[in-house]
Formats: sequence, C-alpha cells, structure tokens
Amino acid sequence: MSLVLRHLLYSHQEHADQICIHSPGGQLTRAELARQVQSCADWLRQQSVQRLALLADNQPEWVVVDLACRLAGVVLIPLPPFFSPRQLLHVLHDSGADLLLSPQPLMPAEAIFCPLQTLQAWKLASATPARLPAGTVKITYTSGTTGNPKGVCLTDSLLDAVVSALADAVRPLQLQHHLCQLPLAVLLENIAGVDLPLYLGARLTLVPCQQLGFTGSSGLQPDLWLTALHRYQPDSLLLLPQMLQLALGLLAAGQQLPASLRFMPVGGGKVAPLLLQQARTLGLPVFEGYGLSECASVVALNLPGAEKIGTVGKPLGHLQVRISEQGEVLVKGQRFPGYLHETRADHQSATAAGDTASAGTSDDGWLATGDLGQLDEEGYLTISGRCKHVFINSFGRNFSPEWIEAEAQTAPAIAQLVLMGDGRPFNVALIAPRGTRQQVDAQLAAVNQRLPDYARIHAWLALEQPLSSDNGLLTANGRPRRQLIGAHFTAEIDALYEQLSAPAASAVAH
Repeated sequence: MSLVLRHLLYSHQEHADQICIHSPGGQLTRAELARQVQSCADWLRQQSVQRLALLADNQPEWVVVDLACRLAGVVLIPLPPFFSPRQLLHVLHDSGADLLLSPQPLMPAEAIFCPLQTLQAWKLASATPARLPAGTVKITYTSGTTGNPKGVCLTDSLLDAVVSALADAVRPLQLQHHLCQLPLAVLLENIAGVDLPLYLGARLTLVPCQQLGFTGSSGLQPDLWLTALHRYQPDSLLLLPQMLQLALGLLAAGQQLPASLRFMPVGGGKVAPLLLQQARTLGLPVFEGYGLSECASVVALNLPGAEKIGTVGKPLGHLQVRISEQGEVLVKGQRFPGYLHETRADHQSATAAGDTASAGTSDDGWLATGDLGQLDEEGYLTISGRCKHVFINSFGRNFSPEWIEAEAQTAPAIAQLVLMGDGRPFNVALIAPRGTRQQVDAQLAAVNQRLPDYARIHAWLALEQPLSSDNGLLTANGRPRRQLIGAHFTAEIDALYEQLSAPAASAVAH
C-alpha cells in the first residue's frame, strides 16, 4: 500500500476532524476522505476494473478516484484536459482502459452507474491490453515533441520515494495550505500538490481551472488568477515559467500577490536567471526545480537556505545524479519500470544505436534523461537544454535554443519566442509580440547584449497568433515542436533569411 494511503487510512484517527481538502463545493476532513476512498475502492472491485481512465477538473472526486485506484489495485490513467480529442482517444486505446470516468463520453461506450456525483462512468470495449511492467499503478502520458503521447509507467515504490524525499526537503517550511492550479493530471501537481500535502497533514484547495482564470490549453486571465490567489491565501503553489512572467507583470503594474505565499516552485521549462533574480528582488519566494515523468516528477529543487539562482537546485535525497561524457544528465534511484509497449528488445536496440534519450534505464540503473547539464562543486545542477535540441550553426558553433528562449522571457514586449537557426549562419526568431515592433526591437537588443555573438537573434518574424497545443505546434505542456514549427513556417523563414544581407542582419544583434 502506498505511503499516502497508509498515512490517510491508519493515521487519520488522530486528526479525524482536520480539514484536508477545500473546494468551492465544500470541504472534506481526513476521516471523510478516507471513507470516500474506501467506498470508491469497493465499487471499483465490484466492477472488476483493471485500468481506469480519469478525465476531470480539479475537484475532490479526482483525489478520491486516484487514491481509490491505488487501494483497489486498479491502474489509473489520468487524462490531461488540455489534450486534443485525437490525443485523448489515442490514450484510451493505447492504455487498454476498460473504464472511463468523466463528465461526458469520449467515444461510444456503455454507461453504468457511478457513485461519484460529478462524474459519469462508461465501460470501454478494449482489445487485449498491452502488458504492463510489474508493479505499475499509474500510467502518465507525456505529450512529447512529435507524434502521439507516450505512456510512462509508475510504481508505488517510485511514487513513494519522491513524496518521502519532498517531505524531507520541505518539512522545515511548515507549509499548511497548497493551492492546486495546474491540472491534477499533470504529474507534478498530482505528486507535489496532492500527495505531498496529504502526507504532511496539510490542506489543499481544489478549484476548477476556469475559476482560476485558465482558458484552453495555454490562456490565463490575470485578473481572475490574482483574485483567486487573494481569495484562497495559499502558502504554496506551483508555477510554470509563463506564470512567473505573469506574476512579475502584475507586480510591475502595481498589483500585489498575497503575503501568505511562502514557497513557489517553478518548473516545466528553463527559466532565465535574470527573471528569477527579478522575482527575488520583488520579494517573490520563487525556487526553480527540475524533474521528468520517468522519475515521477521532481529530481532537483532549490530551497530556502539551499539555493543558487541559475541552477535547478540540488538533487533530492533519494537520487544520485551524474553527467555523462557527452554532457547528458543521468539519474539513479528507484528504478523506472519502463514505458507502455516497450520491450527489453526495444531498450537494447535504442542503447546499441546510441539513442540514450529513448533507451530509458541502463543495466546499471542509470536513467538517461535526454537533458544536457552540469553539476558544480557544491552539487547544484544546471540544465542547459535537450540533447536533441542542440543547434550547430554554419560556423560550427553549437548551443541550446532553450537558453536563448529563456533569456527572452525577461522581455515584457515578447509573449512568446521560438528560435530558428540550426545549420544557418545566424539566428532568427518567431515572436508573438505583446508590444509594438519598436518595443520588441529595443528589448531584443537588450537580450542580445547578454549573449555571445553566435547566439544572438538577428531578425524576427511576427506571428499572427501565438503557437499553442491547439494548433499542434506546442506540446501539451508548452514546449515547442521544433520540427513541426520549422516545416509549418518554412517559406516565411527562408524568405526572412533571403531578405537579410549580413550588414542588415547585424543591426538588431548589435
């Protein structure tokens, strides 16, 4: 039985009346949550469910189903609400789910009684499901950079190791109230925003994403978001880089975030050190971290009293980290069981081909992350980009585009920037502007002053609309699908390079 379940079911008597979940619809004590989890687990056993797909907003029922599946021995497949209909159907078929819980059906299916008031249940007719690695309790799907989402299999021992290590790391902060604002199907929020507070005896607040100001896959209304933060007064919340930019923009406009906030980890993408320094200067308790699904979310994290801006912090206590000769970050700890449909032959083939990012865990237990990084003498980890995303310009200089894109986060007039320039003599960018062309030019020039000449942006093309997962050019967690973007804008990018002579191209860079 998982660490969180043991703590909830066998320790709740001491704090039976303690509120553990708050939502607009009411609140649950630890004893009430335990009863609902046990009741739901009994129902799942009666239905003989093997694999359950869950699509729901941030609400108490999501947590009940998650814990009930682990109690009943049912494999849970969380469905991200930002996945496209095609991606959701792929996950249902790929995972072999035999029951779907959601507000509405995603495909023709037999409706059955569901004891959860806000959800409905559908029996799914599934072909013979793929075999799972031993001990799999959850399959989390990563959006990837191309193709269909990929199923990452997780075990109780792996999930427990992360929760326990995070608890050791943040226990001195005495956090009492966490606001879940990322969808619970996002593994980071599931682990650090639900399991961790429940294990530590803290309270979590669950609010439908729309009420927090989130729209679609990547939209966020600043006024609704700020209102929600002041209404719920959390101690902690998880941030994406775009949300940190929003928070700094609100502060620059004279708004204030609630004084209750004491811990705001930021991850999901590289963050410019200058942006973090701005946040710290303005009093925001922002701490960059790093993780990946194969490690059940968090790998490293900066903490109060143990931080170094520009790094993602020190690895959590249950993990070892080293850097390969090729500069790739390798992680060792609780063994990653594997991907759905992956066989041992697949692993050996990827290893033999040198595709470490696809090879998963090696025979000696080291997981190839696919990320480039460095470890300093104090043990702080820096992530510089993806192994497969290294640009080599026509002068032989190599660099990670994520580095330059992170630096551009400091420019308020730039809402979004994707770098182009692999194999070219200089870089150009696709930009969704938030300000005028003159403002973008001026701020881009300031960014370029912090970059070496080979990394500078020499010209840019204004996007008519931002890139998003809705138009297929970003992954579901906001990372650029570089090959698809390059193919989509081939004519525009080629025309931009053709129009620029070397002297004209250097105007912005200098």
